[in-house]
Amino acid sequence: MTVTSPSLPKAAKRAAWAALLAVAIALFVVRISRRTVTEPEPKAATPSAGGTVPFLMEQQWAIRMKLAVAEKGSFRRKVESTGRVVPAFRHHAVVASSISGILAGESLPRVGQRVRKDSLIARVLDSPEGQSLSTARAMLEIERARLEAEKGRLTERTNEARARMLLEILEADHAQRLFDRKAYSLNQYQRAQHELKVAETDYDAAKRQLEALGAITLEPESPDTVAEHSIEAPLSGTVVAIHKQLGERVGAGEPILEIVALERVWVEAPVFERDLGRIAGAARASFTTPADPDRTFEGKLLDVGALVDERSRAATVLFEVENPDRALRIGMQANVSLETEEEIEGILVPEDALVEVEGRSFVYVLRSGEEFERREVKLAEAMGAARVVVDGLPPGERFVTRGARQIYLHELNPRATASHTH
Repeated sequence: MTVTSPSLPKAAKRAAWAALLAVAIALFVVRISRRTVTEPEPKAATPSAGGTVPFLMEQQWAIRMKLAVAEKGSFRRKVESTGRVVPAFRHHAVVASSISGILAGESLPRVGQRVRKDSLIARVLDSPEGQSLSTARAMLEIERARLEAEKGRLTERTNEARARMLLEILEADHAQRLFDRKAYSLNQYQRAQHELKVAETDYDAAKRQLEALGAITLEPESPDTVAEHSIEAPLSGTVVAIHKQLGERVGAGEPILEIVALERVWVEAPVFERDLGRIAGAARASFTTPADPDRTFEGKLLDVGALVDERSRAATVLFEVENPDRALRIGMQANVSLETEEEIEGILVPEDALVEVEGRSFVYVLRSGEEFERREVKLAEAMGAARVVVDGLPPGERFVTRGARQIYLHELNPRATASHTH
């Protein structure tokens, strides 16, 4: 005998399925809401002040990481500034005429053309289109009086410069004797030698100007001749500017062209007053230019300006640079790096090894094969593309020289892959 269970009506079956479906939906909604409350969206990790950062070998290979051993060394402190290239003394001349008239000749030199000393530049002619001979004679007398006054002024300046030079010779000799007996420091000895050189240069300049002025003779022209004045190049160099053209009227003392000898140039740069004492005994100076940043020029300190600007609190310092291939041009920007006698000890670290975070500097130090520590360091001088670390990185530790930035990004977001931080 077969027993069969009674079957439920269809309406009851549908109601049961609906209830089960409602319960399942309610459980699903509760689970989703709990996950939303208890599991917030992941945020980028903020690196801790210390601790280690795991960085796998595969990640190191992907970024081609490099390490170096921290080695302590001694480095000279540097004073850096930005200046400009200017003509050296007696290496720049503004060519002008001593009389008024019409500029004549076959042709004027062009800009960029090299001229030799005493070569003919042009002639200035007195003509009906120019000034009359009587006017020229009157101006000649005025010019003669001006020359005599200028001679007197230069004679007085030459005598003063000579007296100063003689005094500096005695001071330098005194400094030499004291230095030999070790009663003078090297800085005092070098300062005395520098003052002597400046005095000799000033005396030589005044003497040459007086001799050049004494060689000028002004003679009146005869009534039946046309006044003519030949203009010659006062030095060998390159024409850098043309102010007049042939056929134009030129006044007495009015510039015609400019010549610069580029074989030797000066570089003037501002140095803050707090650094002036540090550069008094500077050994050497080096320069680079934006036009050729990979080339370094060497120069010597000529003079430290006696005047400190009230606004910038800096004095103008002058350097002399040999420029045989004329790569330095007048007006060029010069990035000056002046090596002083002060020495500091520290670890030389390339710029790529440093990570800057909110004004603080860090390096990554190897703790084990796949663990690194972010270490805050104190920086001192800049040495080209490197910096001197004076605290925070003991000698002997291995630090990351390439790949530090990628480790820092990985520390911020550990879930990122090495390919993302490359």
